[in-house]
Amino acid sequence: MPRVNLTPDPKAERAKQRRRAIQAKRCLRDIPTQVELGRRAGISEGSMCSKLRTGSWTVEDLYNLDRVLHFSAEELAALVRGQKN
Repeated sequence: MPRVNLTPDPKAERAKQRRRAIQAKRCLRDIPTQVELGRRAGISEGSMCSKLRTGSWTVEDLYNLDRVLHFSAEELAALVRGQKN
């Protein structure tokens, strides 16, 4: 019988939350792809994919994303602190 890890990884859950919030806002702003979002935010394609997967955003990255996506105060708090929307 295969081993199953029943305890969720908090880091992976937080990365998933951030990814969903960023992708949802990208769609609302009519930005067709994450590559285009990265281009507008000044983040390379490889870095954008990696950061979306791992959730390892810097303050500068989040600032650049906010410039493009125009997050509300609540959405920024959720991205930074990991709170649910």
